Amino acid sequence: MDETDINILLELMNKNSSTTARRVGKKVESCKVVILAGGEGTRLHPLTLVHPKAMIPLGSSPVMENLIKHMKKSGFTDFIITVNYLKDQFMHYIGEGSSLGVKVEYAIEPEGVFLGTAGSVKLANDLLNQTFIVLQGDTFTTIDVRKALDFHRQVKADATIILKEVTNPWNYGTAVCNSDGRITAFQEKPQKGEELSNLVSTGMYCLEPDVLDFVSSGEVDFAKNVFPRILGEGKRLFGFIGEGFWTDIGSLKGYLEGTKYVLETHVVPSELRRKNTLIGNNLFIDESIKIKQPVLIENNVTISKECQIGPYVVLQKGVNVDENSVIENTTVLKGSNVGAFCQIRKSIIGEQAYLKDRVVVESSIIGPGSIIEESAQVKNGGRVWPGIKITPNTIVDGTLVLPSDKPFLFHVDIGKYIGTTANNIEDLLSILQNVDIKSIEFHLYRGDLERWIRDVFKTNLLADRIYNLRKEELIGEQIRKKMIDLIRDWLNPT
Repeated sequence: MDETDINILLELMNKNSSTTARRVGKKVESCKVVILAGGEGTRLHPLTLVHPKAMIPLGSSPVMENLIKHMKKSGFTDFIITVNYLKDQFMHYIGEGSSLGVKVEYAIEPEGVFLGTAGSVKLANDLLNQTFIVLQGDTFTTIDVRKALDFHRQVKADATIILKEVTNPWNYGTAVCNSDGRITAFQEKPQKGEELSNLVSTGMYCLEPDVLDFVSSGEVDFAKNVFPRILGEGKRLFGFIGEGFWTDIGSLKGYLEGTKYVLETHVVPSELRRKNTLIGNNLFIDESIKIKQPVLIENNVTISKECQIGPYVVLQKGVNVDENSVIENTTVLKGSNVGAFCQIRKSIIGEQAYLKDRVVVESSIIGPGSIIEESAQVKNGGRVWPGIKITPNTIVDGTLVLPSDKPFLFHVDIGKYIGTTANNIEDLLSILQNVDIKSIEFHLYRGDLERWIRDVFKTNLLADRIYNLRKEELIGEQIRKKMIDLIRDWLNPT
């Protein structure tokens, strides 16, 4: 679809949505919003070891709160949140939604069962007897979903996927629409230059209840299973091109993009706005520091002399930054300390982390409570697990750093250690490719590999999938391949 076609389609959609337009803020009757928030958020590990990704702060509020507030502005007030991983944090913070002026119910996913996006929504089947909306809990957007709903109703669609025009469609699955907006084909991550469309799914949908009839038991996704089946059976599947900002904050890149937008548009409480800087109270900031807009500095923050802060920096409550440090395009969460002469860029620093002098962190995530000693470097996607101490002058380059006292020792039988040890996820993947298959079978059927994964990586998702691998009754090299694929999918989810 070329630019002219897209403009025609946009004009049609705006015309259709405007014919049933409602005043901004007026309640949208009989339309529930289902927000999917049960995932572990592995791409944001180690932060998501202690918070579900939808509860990670974006600016001054959790992602989920931002999403609900945005939907409320468009008149949606009735929400269902599907939860599993660290579900109590949602229930405690969001509760029944009264503090946000909405109604919130919860659909709790069973432990150890993988339902997929569609399977999770079907948990709430009894509550969904009219047209409903589905959103991803890790979405930050300004797209007016109400316009998509109006379009969906106008064209009498069975399902409408909210699409976004992008410049890099080869990183996504794309949808091909005709001039009426009806989807005629999908193209999964096309090669550069071979894309048939630059319209990608945002993971936001308008659906009729009977769409859930296409959701069978087991792990079922809308994108992989339900929509292709709807398309194949000739149902009315449409695409609506959303206008506005949209990003998936479930990756470091997406999180930083979302933070940048929040700071540029001042999507923060008004009491924190002072001139062009978003700052709190009880601050101790040396007059020699340089601030590049925009930044958000919360209460009780200390910044020492000759520091450079910004652009696109969030310093949460109680953060301390020592002299001559540079922080750019980074969020530093509550109570963390950045030492003197540090260089922090394009990163997230977890709560109560302690970065000592001359530390460099670039494009990485530092876990809560970690200690990074003098002159250490964490870069290129490095991730430091919570509570880990990185010794002075160490370089962590694009790896996961796990507790050093919890390696996995490979055996072929009880008491028969083969001299091979995994200390991190890269070790594990490398070893699995070449280690004696008898060792893999031994640990799989004893259950100790899944226990180690659950204990060290703090992930029930991967551990349960290793557990379920036992039930498949695979043998030999089949086990090796499947186990490697499971770990790679967990480490780099699509």
